[in-house]
Amino acid sequence: MVRALPRLVLALAALGIPAAVLAQGVALTPKLGSTGAGADLTIGLARTVNVRLGAQGWTRDETRTEQEIEYDARLRLLSGQVLFDLHPGGGGFRVSAGVLINGNELTAVSTEDAVYTINGTRYPVGLVGRLRGSVETEPIAPYLGIGWGNAVSPGSRWRLAVDVGAFYQGEPEVSLTAEPLIPILVPDEFFEDLEEERREIEEDVSGYTVYPVVSIGLSYRF
Repeated sequence: MVRALPRLVLALAALGIPAAVLAQGVALTPKLGSTGAGADLTIGLARTVNVRLGAQGWTRDETRTEQEIEYDARLRLLSGQVLFDLHPGGGGFRVSAGVLINGNELTAVSTEDAVYTINGTRYPVGLVGRLRGSVETEPIAPYLGIGWGNAVSPGSRWRLAVDVGAFYQGEPEVSLTAEPLIPILVPDEFFEDLEEERREIEEDVSGYTVYPVVSIGLSYRF
């Protein structure tokens, strides 16, 4: 890590960060939490103010049932953030605010079944094919939270880092499509029912506008 420090300083200087800022300290924090596994780079701006650049993510597969139809779903969490940490009095407690670049997404494909019930109407799978859906949220999300740990303050190079907060991701947008083998044989009413199904699913997830963030990590100050 020590040998990598000159390269890190040069990279930060290339971004236009002055030497006076670097003098406040730089630290790296691997972490694990509700947004996945990742790391933060903390840069001291003043005795009580730091900026954090971070990225994290993970993927999970599961089976979900929506509107009586079973799906093989994949939840992909992928995000990066720029946060400003205010440490009142220069201590470990901090108030954090900033933005996340939000790449979180849920995708799903219907499992094999003989008949789908879509908007109250039964359709044979052999006629309408697989259903594919996705759930996406706003790509830029404001964040607000509190935490503990001033990674660049004088003293021990190793420090515990804890964050508790949330980001506002907006109302989720749902897409739902079908892959019929012979589209010309599918009645027009099916696509109307499929759109109503999509709206119902979107209404079911409309309350998930705020994503909670809880993470813990261990920082090292260079």
